[in-house]
Amino acid sequence: IFRGFLFGTMRSRFGPRRSMVYSSLLFAALHQSLIAFIPILFLAFILAYLYEKTGSLWPSIVLHIINNTVATVVAIVFRLGGVA
Repeated sequence: IFRGFLFGTMRSRFGPRRSMVYSSLLFAALHQSLIAFIPILFLAFILAYLYEKTGSLWPSIVLHIINNTVATVVAIVFRLGGVA
């Protein structure tokens, strides 16, 4: 949604750089986490940059999946009491 539609739509109006910033800010804000806002914003900018540079959503999709997988594994490990 953010890169495929929003970024693409805004890019024609604002250009790539401003569109990366705007879509990344919205992506981070909609994740509703003040604590994680900056890291999510950073990730969102990288995802938008990948899309801009490659012209394909796939690199962004793969990186997003990797990020979510790592975050989930870390959360589970800490919830279970950490690594022995």
